[in-house]
Amino acid sequence: MKKFLSLMVFALACGGAEEAVSRHETWAQFEERSRHVEDGHVLYRVEDDIAVSHEGLRAYYDHNIAPNASSETLSKAAQPLVVNTVSGKDDIWDSSARSNLRYCVSNEFGTLLKPRVVSEMRAATAAWEGAANVRFVYEPTQDANCVSTNPLVVIPVRPSIGNGAYAFIGPSQTYCSGSCRVLAINYSWYDNQGAESYKSTTGVLTHEVGHILGFRHEHARPDSDSYGACATNDDTLPSQRLTPYDRTSVMHYPYPQCPNGAHADMALSLKDRQAAAILYGPGTSPVGSNPMDDSEWFVWQLYRDVLHRYPDAGGFAVHLNGLQNCSGNQTCLDSVRVATARSLFESSEHRQQHPELDPNSPNYKAAYINNCYTHFLRRSHDPGQEGSNWMDILNTTGDYNTVIRGFITSAEYRSRFM
Repeated sequence: MKKFLSLMVFALACGGAEEAVSRHETWAQFEERSRHVEDGHVLYRVEDDIAVSHEGLRAYYDHNIAPNASSETLSKAAQPLVVNTVSGKDDIWDSSARSNLRYCVSNEFGTLLKPRVVSEMRAATAAWEGAANVRFVYEPTQDANCVSTNPLVVIPVRPSIGNGAYAFIGPSQTYCSGSCRVLAINYSWYDNQGAESYKSTTGVLTHEVGHILGFRHEHARPDSDSYGACATNDDTLPSQRLTPYDRTSVMHYPYPQCPNGAHADMALSLKDRQAAAILYGPGTSPVGSNPMDDSEWFVWQLYRDVLHRYPDAGGFAVHLNGLQNCSGNQTCLDSVRVATARSLFESSEHRQQHPELDPNSPNYKAAYINNCYTHFLRRSHDPGQEGSNWMDILNTTGDYNTVIRGFITSAEYRSRFM
């Protein structure tokens, strides 16, 4: 699920919802409640199901929980489909590593349970392979030494003695080193949950694999229905939202206290698949439709492209309602889409960001065209060639609708999202 999808990077806090974190929690309190012992190794879990080292825990606390962590830092960081970022870049596997994500399944699951784990891991990884250009390789020869220190596997899948499941985030293994590089799951815990809505262990593994690909929790986004209502509030690692809020995302907790959260099967949603494809390229079963055909995604992406920010709730609702009022009429939709794009492009906010877009400037038309290239196509252009046709249109007709329509319906623009 990345471009901008609230791709980002997942981990299913499958151990039950935690209390909201107090910003006044001391380091000792935070350290104690995060401590987890697995196979004789001490590691720490934040946001329920993300594994970190002790050094990483301290860095996490200092950045997000400590009293001197400013509210401004917290509000900016809590911008979590959602993908983890490191130094401003998406935390995703490079083109070489993504085609050879090797994993083992520990013999410690036992002869009765292990075949089920192997089968469900195949299903979980296949779901992501269908959506994105990634390839997971099961290495059964490493099952006897399926530990985090084994250099022959990227993902050791191991039994957990704690509640739920957890995994590391992305190739950077943010805040993680050593023994926390693992995907661990307690099957007994899930199997004893009865009819609870988050029982599907295949779905849990799919969620955790999402974290390893770099995706964050969908329910922790500030624009979600569930923000602050379920699990923790401390989901504040740097990230970028790749899609409009998606309550059906596999990265969304399915707890009852998470309003309208993911369904029990915890399968990848359409937006998950679209976001993953944008980040990694299309998988073996690519989504046929372009996400920009969806009105919600279209408005959301316009805010990102034109104003370089996430939409405010009020503005988003106004523009989305305008499109929904078309009731599927394509002529109406085409017209309102152009009007919506123009309203943002010619807004005072956008003009403050780009003073050259002053309608009274003699260079306004050239600046308008130039900004269409840089905002919608994200590239510069040759004014003497590409720009001349658009300039001719504006000089002869003054029809800015035609210019905007040309850019937002162009194959080049739409190909950014496929």
